Amino acid sequence: MASVVPVSSPEVAEAAKLFEKGDFEQAAGEFQDDYRRGVAQYRAGQYGQAAESFEKVDRESVKTQALYNLGNSRFQEGKLEAAAEAYRKVLLRDATHDDARHNLGLTSAMLAEAEAEEAEKKEQEEKEEQEQQESEEQQESEEQQES
Repeated sequence: MASVVPVSSPEVAEAAKLFEKGDFEQAAGEFQDDYRRGVAQYRAGQYGQAAESFEKVDRESVKTQALYNLGNSRFQEGKLEAAAEAYRKVLLRDATHDDARHNLGLTSAMLAEAEAEEAEKKEQEEKEEQEQQESEEQQESEEQQES
C-alpha cells in the first residue's frame, strides 16, 4: 500500500497524525479524500469499505494507485474476479506496473485453480449421480425379476 498523500489542511493534518500513530480506523473517519480514506480503511482491515473508497477516487494523480489498491482490497475480500479486473485496469493505464502484473498473475492462477476444483467437484457429483441412478435401475430390475 502507498502512504498517505502529503498534508494540505488542518483536517487532513489531524487525520494524518492519527494515521501515523497507527489509528487507521479513526483516521479513515477523518479523511475526506476518497484515496486517503481508502488507504486508512485498508490498513484498518476494512477491505470492503476501502474498495468502495478506491472506486470513488477521481483524482487523476492517484487514480492508477487507487485501482491497484482496489484490486488488493478485492483480493483480501476473496473477490478474485473483481481483483483481476482492477489489476487489468491498472495495466491498461500503466503497462509497466510490475506489482499489478504480478498480482494479476497470482489472482489468475488462483481463479484457474478454483475453476478446476469446481469442474472436478461437478464431475464427481455427476459420477455419483450416475452410479446412484444405475444402482436404482439395477434394484428395479431385480425386483421385476423376482415378481
